[in-house]
Amino acid sequence: GSTGSTTPGRGPAGPTSSSTSTTTRAGPRCATPAPSCAWPPGGACRRQRGRDGPRPRASVPAIDLIDVAVAAGPLVVAALGLSLVDRLVGDAAAGALRWARRLQPAGALAALGSLVVAEGATAGALAGVWAAVCLCAAVAGARVASRRWRHALALPGLGALTLAAGLGYLAVGGAWLVVSRLDLHPFGLSTDLVRLTVVHFHFAAFGLPVLGAAALAAVDWLASRLALVSGCTTSVAGPPLVAAGFALDSSLLLVLGALVVTYAAWAVAFGTFLLATSTSALDLDTPGRRGGLPPGPVAPPRRPGRARAVGKALLVGSALSPIIPMLLAVEWAVARGTGLPSLSLHAMASTHGVLNGVGFVVAGMVGWLLVGVPLQRPAAPAVTGTG
Repeated sequence: GSTGSTTPGRGPAGPTSSSTSTTTRAGPRCATPAPSCAWPPGGACRRQRGRDGPRPRASVPAIDLIDVAVAAGPLVVAALGLSLVDRLVGDAAAGALRWARRLQPAGALAALGSLVVAEGATAGALAGVWAAVCLCAAVAGARVASRRWRHALALPGLGALTLAAGLGYLAVGGAWLVVSRLDLHPFGLSTDLVRLTVVHFHFAAFGLPVLGAAALAAVDWLASRLALVSGCTTSVAGPPLVAAGFALDSSLLLVLGALVVTYAAWAVAFGTFLLATSTSALDLDTPGRRGGLPPGPVAPPRRPGRARAVGKALLVGSALSPIIPMLLAVEWAVARGTGLPSLSLHAMASTHGVLNGVGFVVAGMVGWLLVGVPLQRPAAPAVTGTG
């Protein structure tokens, strides 16, 4: 599921991927790479496991659309997402989150480097640098959760716990990148499904909760509140269900996970649409407006009118993006259990994946940064006096 999606065979897919082939076990990514599926044209596939044993390594690894999505996770989604998280939690996890943001560029470049060398120890070590950055972000999430768990049933607590879960899922995505670059195949997953699991945990499992928490921070009335509360809750519950469906090879769990993540994406999108089209919901300069943020003073960032207008337009576009793509994810999950035909992997990656990954997650994060989510700062000391 990508912002909630599923993928062929076994293994969660990201917003930039989903359905296709019927291969469920580790096997060659492609027998003869074609210009439409790999770069450079005519280049040999990376070493694959198959009936004929290991294939020779290519001097220049083939790069396809899934690899582009894998690289976009650390380079784009994590960079935008960590910036949003920093604004939403403020100093609740200052140390660990500050280190994660500082190290993100170097870690993302290391992740990119792991994709341009052949699978093995070197690629795994480079991916491990990114995994360490993700672990730092997960520590920040744990600190946020430890401070807010007592208020989990209130909007401030729910938003903070949603962010904490997203940061934890980012660490899972970093770990799966190491698995992918070491050319490992846990649970008998194919090479493609291992890569799609990396995408899933960067886009759907991390990106969706961050978008939900950002919208919850600006919530203003009942309809958006109900949509975003349910969206945040299901955005946390959905990714593990999808992962369990693939790991246990359970069609029931897979369909259930796809439905839960689809509902989460639609609920967050609906709540975001209501906020972005409201005449007052995103007026963060209104005194006393805190939305679903943790208690404490709020210093709303001032944004030029044009930037705010572009941000709202991006939020509207983001809210509309997952409507059709998430139906494709559910259709694939059902088709896998019933034997019905479904779209190919590359067809899903170029439709479901692009619309959800770029249109929903990336556009939504940029939109919130332009609009200016409420900025949290430590509470000022109480001033008391007589007279």
